[in-house]
Amino acid sequence: MAAATEELQAWVPAKVEAVVQQENGAALRLRTLADSAWLHLDWHARYAHIGVGGAPLRGAAAELYSFGSQLSASLRGLVLTRAWLPTPYERVLRLAFAQRPGEPPQAELVYECMARYSNLLLLGPGEMVLAAAHQVGQRMSSVRHVQVGGRWDPPPPASGLDPDSCLSLEEVRSVLCQLEEAAPADRQPTLAQVLVRGFRGVSPQLARDLAVAAGVPLNAPPSTLSPDQWARLHERWQGWLSALRSGAFAPSHCPASGAYSLLGTQPQAVPCVLPFLHDYYTAPQSADQFGALKQQLTRAVAAAVTRLQKKVESLQRQGGEGDKHAQTQRLADMVMANVYRIEPKAASVEVEDWDSGELVTIQLDPEKSAVEFAEGLYKQARKQRRAAEQVAPLLAGARAELDYLAEVELMLQQMEGGAHLAALQEVQADLVAGKYMKAPPDAALADKAASKAATKARRAAKRGGGGDEGAGQLDFRQYTSPSGFAVLVGRNSRQNDELTCRLAQPGDVWMHARGVPGAHLLMRIPAGRAPEDADMDFAADLAGWFSKARTQGKCDVTVCDPKDITKPTGAKPGQVLCRRERVLVGRPDRSALARSGEAD
Repeated sequence: MAAATEELQAWVPAKVEAVVQQENGAALRLRTLADSAWLHLDWHARYAHIGVGGAPLRGAAAELYSFGSQLSASLRGLVLTRAWLPTPYERVLRLAFAQRPGEPPQAELVYECMARYSNLLLLGPGEMVLAAAHQVGQRMSSVRHVQVGGRWDPPPPASGLDPDSCLSLEEVRSVLCQLEEAAPADRQPTLAQVLVRGFRGVSPQLARDLAVAAGVPLNAPPSTLSPDQWARLHERWQGWLSALRSGAFAPSHCPASGAYSLLGTQPQAVPCVLPFLHDYYTAPQSADQFGALKQQLTRAVAAAVTRLQKKVESLQRQGGEGDKHAQTQRLADMVMANVYRIEPKAASVEVEDWDSGELVTIQLDPEKSAVEFAEGLYKQARKQRRAAEQVAPLLAGARAELDYLAEVELMLQQMEGGAHLAALQEVQADLVAGKYMKAPPDAALADKAASKAATKARRAAKRGGGGDEGAGQLDFRQYTSPSGFAVLVGRNSRQNDELTCRLAQPGDVWMHARGVPGAHLLMRIPAGRAPEDADMDFAADLAGWFSKARTQGKCDVTVCDPKDITKPTGAKPGQVLCRRERVLVGRPDRSALARSGEAD
């Protein structure tokens, strides 16, 4: 927190241009004379952090929550004039905002980064709480209450001594050894454990960094350290305290293990702390959200497929397909053609099959005459014909829905990585619109927020401002063919529709794996140029890779000019018809992604 606060001084003063609330955080768009960026304050229980990063994804329901509205109304247009830590060795940050630099603050933000107790509060005059991400009442805590309208009190200090109170080697060693002696004999504490227990502001990660930097065994009890090891540990301790006072940290991280340090103990240096922290904590948070939503959508699609399969079987039993009525009428014709041969009260009759010439036995009703029996068959045939005419469209519609869900199921299987959470949310919106799953509780708010974000983006585009970079963009897969043509592949049915029906232009090349579920592929061809065979093979291999034929050695790929593609009225997202096509052979196993070993 101290390193992030020190780096945040570069953004003081900065004007607050926008405030956006997210599901577990808030983002402030800051602008200085030289630069602009988004300051993210995240209060997620596992991934709470402060960082600087790109624009938040727009259109989430959280944008319309009252807390975000209060933040925007209170902070937008003000200037960030100060950022500081009110209490040493505590993870609490205060931000002051005023009309102009040098003027008294009109509002303050207090960010408490404390795992599941993390919080963000908006303070007014007299440190009165105007709004809070989480309010804490008497039933929730007997130690500290956070209520709108009440006065803000700092969180209770963490246990342990103030590190500044133990500067000499003897003092540090005495504290750590006393903690070791006070521990139960059967639970001998390690050096890292007593460092965390003994001093405020020392986290397990910092304790490990101090031990690694000093070359001291991390799991060794303090009493077993040699004088030389104590000297090296005390030197690193003094270096950490000096960095806290001066703000001169040495951030570094290890790409292989994912660990990071502010003491330079990792192999790769980090140029800026705030962007690194945002990326470091946002990636696993997005991956968790992505995995949970993908699992939910997969279950919803599987349940919908099961329901539709049962519906298809039921419609087939009702005569939705086949020629049952024609067979019944043919049987009646054969009875009428041989009515003169049928004895009264006969139970059966042998007649010649007109197609094969063989004798067949027809079971009769002894209670009816041959003519009455034939008339009953004609009536049954007419009934079967009417049933077929009524059920056939329902059966075709159910099969079209199954085809659509097969596409969705494949897209979900081939969609990897938490960075594409927005594409997964588009799938959720389509499934809700198709009534294949229930809408989330905040769906109405999400639709309203998305509509506002889209309207804002269109207005900004008309003005030439480009709008927020987090609004209105579709995350297509993007590749480059051997001749340099852009190749775009949809991640879901909505993106397939966007590629085929809106983005594609006459002269471009459109592809789709033939006869199997798959993604739409579009190769953009500038005017006056034509793709070579290598470009076509490159695109055909990708079309095969992003289809159900991925594991096959080769597959047929439909190639079409976008001008020859139509979308039937009422068709599901991603479903189109090709009036004119040709076929190439794709080799999914030689596609660019297969050669690189990547899945998405």
